[in-house]
Amino acid sequence: MDQEPRILTPTEGFALTALSAQVTRLLELRHRHPLTGLPTRDAFTDLLRCAMEAQRQGSEHCRVAGCRRADATQTCLSRASHTCTAVGAIRAANLHLINSLHGRRFGERLVSTVAEKLSAWVGPTNMLGHLDEQHFAFALFDPPAQARRRLDRLERLLSQQFMVDSTAAHLDCTVGVITPERTGRVEPSAATLIDSALMTAARPTADEPGRVRFARPTRADSPDPEQVRQLVLRSLPDDLLLSRLVPHYQPQVDIETGTISGYEALVRLPHPTAGLITSEPLVAAATEHNLLHELDRVMFRAVCQDIVAWREQGVALPPVSINMSPASLQLHDVVDAALTCLEECRIPGEAVMVEVTESGSADPSPTMLRHIRRLRRAGLRIALDDFGTGSANLRTLQMLPMDSLKVSRALVHGDAVVPDIGDVLRVVRDIAEMFHVRLVCEGIEEERDLAVAIALGYRHFQGWYFGGAVPAAEVPRQLSRLQRGRRLESGHLARLLDRLDPRHRSDPGHVARLLKDQLRDE
Repeated sequence: MDQEPRILTPTEGFALTALSAQVTRLLELRHRHPLTGLPTRDAFTDLLRCAMEAQRQGSEHCRVAGCRRADATQTCLSRASHTCTAVGAIRAANLHLINSLHGRRFGERLVSTVAEKLSAWVGPTNMLGHLDEQHFAFALFDPPAQARRRLDRLERLLSQQFMVDSTAAHLDCTVGVITPERTGRVEPSAATLIDSALMTAARPTADEPGRVRFARPTRADSPDPEQVRQLVLRSLPDDLLLSRLVPHYQPQVDIETGTISGYEALVRLPHPTAGLITSEPLVAAATEHNLLHELDRVMFRAVCQDIVAWREQGVALPPVSINMSPASLQLHDVVDAALTCLEECRIPGEAVMVEVTESGSADPSPTMLRHIRRLRRAGLRIALDDFGTGSANLRTLQMLPMDSLKVSRALVHGDAVVPDIGDVLRVVRDIAEMFHVRLVCEGIEEERDLAVAIALGYRHFQGWYFGGAVPAAEVPRQLSRLQRGRRLESGHLARLLDRLDPRHRSDPGHVARLLKDQLRDE
């Protein structure tokens, strides 16, 4: 600079101070959760990377390239002599329900209270982060025996009721814990450990008691979830253009008749190195590219082609559900393309059900309502997906021409251990009866959840308990197995229960296992 240094004028000084305050605020929002002040997902990942790198190099200095945390090196120094013994994720499954029942402000105060308790639990030598509204993460650097005792204390902490404004609240939490282990010479990355812990918390196994679930980390030779995300981001436009995406189909079962009552089409991408990529990263990438409407268009046509192939084989097919985003339902071209596809393939509208998420339909625009009603007039069935976690009300249900409600997995999964959840599921059941629509419980993974729902009068279910999504070629074989006698022997649940040994009639777990054996190949 050629100019001589000078003292800033008061106006310039004020402007510079205001600018620095804005930058500081932006950095805080980027690295600290605004509600709890804990590190966000990116910041927590950086801190864990720094700590693991310092351990790996045996150095007092962090050498992670591109570290975005100003205090990361100092944080690493305090842990450089310790080994990371556990990385965990805490999932608050019923937080959306609490927000719906008590209001968002109550839910925020509850989360703040839980964050304070977790901060005291984790201690000064370990790490705690607030990844998003429903998830916390932690990394323990205690010796193994001490880490196990700390996890035992965590289970007791999360089992208690939390007081918010003199109101007791129970936060239904599951905890996924990953113990960092090497495979050969490769150590799992920080991002892989966090993602694996999140997946473990979201899918706790039925054979492990308690709230804390343990799992091995993702195999080191498997694709890193972050690598998969970047891969999908780069390739999705070409994948859509070249129609590389394929639908897989997850069955919905009717436990009263013992038959498959429907299928849901879920998007998949076969990849030569990453394997079969599931819907979550694909939908996220489509959203980031503003291509969600193209994803829906490609999937709708692919499902129609599969239906044509099944009909040519003489398969008696139940309705197939296809997800359509609110963004797609706003576009005249997408709805036109769907109806044209049905006409070209000579598929009756009632063979297809369009699933609309509750969050996207809580306040439907006139355009969206017009397009949904147009689909309904063409014979397509309409389902409201993820019901119970969004903000749809009775007026919304009156406006939308619904044929089916799908109860959110957040309500169903783990319902047997959540106090008063039975009352909520009864209300949802009564709403479905009021509007004369079919009710489907999705996310059934454990016998106890199925047993509770059966006791409440639910009959249509979907979830990993009965089976995951299968390729199109497997669907006829799945249906054929039922037709060859794998349906429930009595045809109705009540008669099935009458056939049971008397000592098993009051055992929901036994009933659930019998249903599973009848409906799923072993």
